[in-house]
Amino acid sequence: MTRLSTRQAQRLGRLGGKVSAADRKGNSQWGRRMQRKRAARAQKQHYPELSKEWARNANRARWGKPLPDVMGLMRPPASEVRVWRANDEQA
Repeated sequence: MTRLSTRQAQRLGRLGGKVSAADRKGNSQWGRRMQRKRAARAQKQHYPELSKEWARNANRARWGKPLPDVMGLMRPPASEVRVWRANDEQA
């Protein structure tokens, strides 16, 4: 067995190990699931204030409750939020 770098070992650990790699080859369902997980993680990281609102809305939709008005959810564009955060970090 070849030696792995720490980065390779961490990646394989997240993917389920070397043995399961053969099972994943050509498994589009697995690929779609992993892409959804990566996208969800990125959304939560980049839009922390909205992720809680999205979770609440998803729960309301799941139980058939009315969703809040879209205008109430309007936020400044993401580019403006990034500028604000960058200015806060510099201060």
